[in-house]
Amino acid sequence: MKIDTKLKKQISTVVGVAQKLVIQDEKSKAKAAELLSQLNVYNDSLKESKETITKPINEALRNARALFAPLEGACKEAIDTLRGGLGEYQTRLVKEAKEREAELLNKVGEGDGEISIEEASKKIVEVQISKRQSMVVGDSGMVKFRTDKVLVIVDEKQIPREYLVVDEKRILAVLKAGGAVAGCKLDEVQVPVNYR
Repeated sequence: MKIDTKLKKQISTVVGVAQKLVIQDEKSKAKAAELLSQLNVYNDSLKESKETITKPINEALRNARALFAPLEGACKEAIDTLRGGLGEYQTRLVKEAKEREAELLNKVGEGDGEISIEEASKKIVEVQISKRQSMVVGDSGMVKFRTDKVLVIVDEKQIPREYLVVDEKRILAVLKAGGAVAGCKLDEVQVPVNYR
């Protein structure tokens, strides 16, 4: 299916005029309003033509998604649960291994309860071997673990302002409802609304 060549040319002409128009007086304002109306009529026509093609495709897509959604949802939930459990368990193992290494290093020395550097080295190697078990192989595949760095907020009051994101929608809603938000105000702008 193709778009009518005549229609393409008409739209391109109006688009070209609109892009070059500088609105600076009543005459150019009237011309802009006329062009806006023409472009919106063209746009409505294009949308209508497009939807004769896209509506049946979108309906088929919705039906396909609805058919598979329950099983996909169940699979995703189970996958997330297993990943979470595996990750928590492996994270705990690695943390315990690091703590054990630190304990062993603190015991190196001479005297009561202390161990030799050779003995500590041997035990640390054993701990590191257990820590490195970062792969599980099964009949259906394997799981490896990688180390990711994640954010942990210790005290949100200490976070510098440059890292905070302003919730503009929420602030606008409060201001429109008559509330006040420090550092914010409502302003008015004129927005053209085209009727056709």
